[in-house]
Amino acid sequence: MMPLMTRREKFQSPARPGGIVKRVAVPVLLSGLIALLTLLSGCASSTQPIAVTLTPGSAQSMDQTQKGGITATVAHDAKGAGVTWSMSGGGTLSGQTTTSATYNSPSSGNSAVTATVIATSVTDPTKSASVTFTVNPLPITITTTSLTATAGTAYSGTLSLTGGTSP
Repeated sequence: MMPLMTRREKFQSPARPGGIVKRVAVPVLLSGLIALLTLLSGCASSTQPIAVTLTPGSAQSMDQTQKGGITATVAHDAKGAGVTWSMSGGGTLSGQTTTSATYNSPSSGNSAVTATVIATSVTDPTKSASVTFTVNPLPITITTTSLTATAGTAYSGTLSLTGGTSP
């Protein structure tokens, strides 16, 4: 009967006089396999959730006919697929790519309009971000007193503005 070997040992083979046979016992082989599996399981990377952010990141205010550029960043997107764009409210989107778009405010109207632009991850459609644009009507000039001018004489008048976005 052969003795149980616990590590790599050399012994003389009775079947082949003068030959050396290397044998590894089952316990040594199993302990090596367990060590390898433990090492590999520690190498597994944890996947971070996809996150979409927009620049600008806060609500914007503008006048009619103005434009606003928007840039999307998608964190932890291994595919690098970017976003798709959508919107609700007044205005349109143009120049859409997987990382940017331009919001175009309406060109007419007498009251403020709100529009929301949404960027949705292509890789994980459950992840999105949005930015809101408030569009104010263009300023309207109203003359409240009539201006009468006589050559060589000083005159004054009062004007009032409504609408628009303050600087």
